[in-house]
Amino acid sequence: MMGDLVRRIERLEQAQGHMIRVGLVTSTEPETGMVRVQFQDADGMVSYPFPVLQRKTLKDQDYHMPDVGEHVTCVCLGYGLEQGVCLGAIYSKGDTPPVADQDKRHVEFQDGTWFQYDRKNHRLSGEIASGEVRLKIGQDVHLTLEGGANVRIEGDSVLTFGGRIDAVLEGEVDVDLREKIRVRRRKELETWTDSPVLAFPYEPLEGLDAPEEPEK
Repeated sequence: MMGDLVRRIERLEQAQGHMIRVGLVTSTEPETGMVRVQFQDADGMVSYPFPVLQRKTLKDQDYHMPDVGEHVTCVCLGYGLEQGVCLGAIYSKGDTPPVADQDKRHVEFQDGTWFQYDRKNHRLSGEIASGEVRLKIGQDVHLTLEGGANVRIEGDSVLTFGGRIDAVLEGEVDVDLREKIRVRRRKELETWTDSPVLAFPYEPLEGLDAPEEPEK
């Protein structure tokens, strides 16, 4: 009786040892969301295609793929490498975390682009290294800035509004035009004020320096 129990425990431990493995990704199938993994503890054998674990795949969908050469943890179903699931990547001595802070949620890409939220300092920051940003919104946009805002646009810019624009400025407005301004109109231009005031000479506004670089 005791011997049978010992054998069962040994088999269970052996099965658990073969179930969870750490290996290196040798190839990826982006169209199917699968990877092949090489396991050194299995004499360097390469697995069959394993699906990469995602957060959601039905009504809401999430997608991310490990890279070739990345360390990953897998769950193997049974004793062989025919069936299993890639749970995700892990950091190692060669691939260290980009930040070392318990309060930060950080995402970084190969080209240097990164996004981060610091829950301790309540700060959302990021940087897009190169390329462009495209955003399409099908409904209204409501944006409330409870603090001050400093917006700086480097380079030539074009703002195009296809519909009516109503701008309500409840406080004092200072417009600092440091170079030439051109106003073109195709139809009637209406202006109204109850007390027009022009201030001279030109005095540049203070506090319009470039915003601070986001802390990484």
